Amino acid sequence: MSDEIKDDEFSEYMKEVRESADLYLELGLSIIPISLTEKKPAISWKEFQSRQPTEEEVDSWFNDGVPCEGGTTKVFGLGIVTGAISNLVVVDCDNQEALEYAVNDGEIFSNVTVKTTRGNHFYFRHPGFPVPNKVGSVSTDWPNLNGLDLRGDGGYVVAPPSLKWSTKENRFVHQYRFETSEDIHDAFLWLPTYKGMPIVGEEPQQRQIMSNEDFSFEQLSLEGCRTSDTVWDEIKAKTKKLGRKLREGEGRNIWVTRYVGYCLTLGMDVEQIKVAAQQFMAEFFDSLLPESEYMATIHSVVDRDKRRHPERYEAKDKYNNANPVRQARAKAISLITPKNLAELHQLNGDRNFLIDPFISPQSITQVVGFNGHGKTLWLMSLLWAASLGKSFGAGSVDKAVNVLYLDYELSATTIVDRIDQLSTGLGDMPESMSIWAASVSDIDLDLNSGQGITNLQKLLEQTNPQIVVIDTVRSAWQGMEENSPAAWVKVNQLCMAIRNTGREVVFVHHRNKPSANGFGREAGSTAQLKDLDTQIIVTKVIKDDDQAQREAGLPDAITKVVTNDKGAVDTAWNYLASKCPLGAELTAVFQIAFGKVRQVTENHETSYVGLCTDIGTGKTIYVSSLSPRQRAEALYRAGKSPLDIAMRLKIPRNVIQRWVEKTETSN
Repeated sequence: MSDEIKDDEFSEYMKEVRESADLYLELGLSIIPISLTEKKPAISWKEFQSRQPTEEEVDSWFNDGVPCEGGTTKVFGLGIVTGAISNLVVVDCDNQEALEYAVNDGEIFSNVTVKTTRGNHFYFRHPGFPVPNKVGSVSTDWPNLNGLDLRGDGGYVVAPPSLKWSTKENRFVHQYRFETSEDIHDAFLWLPTYKGMPIVGEEPQQRQIMSNEDFSFEQLSLEGCRTSDTVWDEIKAKTKKLGRKLREGEGRNIWVTRYVGYCLTLGMDVEQIKVAAQQFMAEFFDSLLPESEYMATIHSVVDRDKRRHPERYEAKDKYNNANPVRQARAKAISLITPKNLAELHQLNGDRNFLIDPFISPQSITQVVGFNGHGKTLWLMSLLWAASLGKSFGAGSVDKAVNVLYLDYELSATTIVDRIDQLSTGLGDMPESMSIWAASVSDIDLDLNSGQGITNLQKLLEQTNPQIVVIDTVRSAWQGMEENSPAAWVKVNQLCMAIRNTGREVVFVHHRNKPSANGFGREAGSTAQLKDLDTQIIVTKVIKDDDQAQREAGLPDAITKVVTNDKGAVDTAWNYLASKCPLGAELTAVFQIAFGKVRQVTENHETSYVGLCTDIGTGKTIYVSSLSPRQRAEALYRAGKSPLDIAMRLKIPRNVIQRWVEKTETSN
């Protein structure tokens, strides 16, 4: 190489090398000169494993040169001797698989990283006890993975700004650079301490998304969440400290690799991870990585997980959920023709609502309303009845469901009063209804933290619910910035992860204060609507117009309720008051309307629920308007034919037939 490289051609490079050498000495690091062709020490270096070179020795390297083939050269790179002498340990990831293992399985991450020829170095503070060097696929007590090495006591790493010479290509192919947004001197002062590398065994980690009957703790697919902050939280804190987004050369590929691994633990498939990664980069990078680059990372992470745990996956890139309906739908029909219509209907599966029309199978539902407008009261009443196998209001229930209700806002006193009210009004609390209340529970369910996610897993294992309720988003994700689209990414991801287990997710959210026109939309970014199947809007109906305006309520005068099969209408208060039993008084009325609905049916119609109080006993009695399905069922029980009902209600006969068949089955 001495014939091919002239020392004077690299004066600027060697000036940078000298400045780096001085910096490393100032940081207390033991350094050595490195051959550019072999990445090996250019001098005998054993003594520098126990002492740092003197300034005179370093001066001689630059002034007199270091040994090379055919003599000496003044063009070389730098190495840092690792171990206690430099108070440094380096994890060396020499390929993408090693990188993915380190940052995802090993949770290895540092504020100081170096981009190497084929991978990355992660710098850590020495822990103060012996740290032997490890070589992947060879060493014991170390992951059996080619390209994943550890440089500790008695080791060294090639350091920036060293060049890498390719003898085959007869040119320099890489320059080692720090990937950090901080000043290097400051970054070294805040190095994290090395805590070891966990060895993930080859035993399958049961993380499959299963049917409700087979669900167990591990299967939510969230076990990769950290017990401290998530990747999103970490990079958010980092960019906030910087006052800007990450730029090229600041470890963006490593952040993406970590985030992709995190998304995989949430049970997301490739397309979902792609969207999440794009949102992640848009939020925290000054520009998106090239699509080919981040998609290669996504596929690499997923492919590695498939190789290690093939049991988690179905054929054709499907994350294994073992849900019969999903498995059937995986058998795609390339082209719909008259010959395969029956097969199409079969693949579409059972579309029965758990609570018709409010909660459909494997769905995400949002219940939204102003403070004090009864959204929690209505939702808890609906689900209490459903867990008893009873219909409530306009919600028809064909069979009892298991419910896990997470309440973050009600006081202990209110919780007790609410349970008493529901028990006397609807029936004793069933085994299939479980309520976690922040005001009385010692279980941490802050869904912004890894510990909260872990505890949620345990509750899902314990209760095995079909419907999971989060009331409210604002309190469950503590400190979330509702107006930021990025803040809703974690909400959407967790909801999707739970939904992907074959469950239904319902989350409760507040509405903004009404505008001049008297209306207000859901608080925060419209990103919250991205993955919704159904949005339900609960609004208090108030008889007095002035009071309705003050409280952002709905004036009773503008409400309309169909009172008979001939189409007669009345206001909500008048209609529901007529339904109250003798000796009971109507005390509150709520409108239940729909916002976004992904698949609208003939049963999606605004309804009203009223609370009556028995004057003698104080017992709460619930009254409501009827849904189209309930009106059809009432007419059928009165002896009307499906055709007659279809004509009266102006609903297709096949829909009426399906509804009344459910009535016959339930009877």
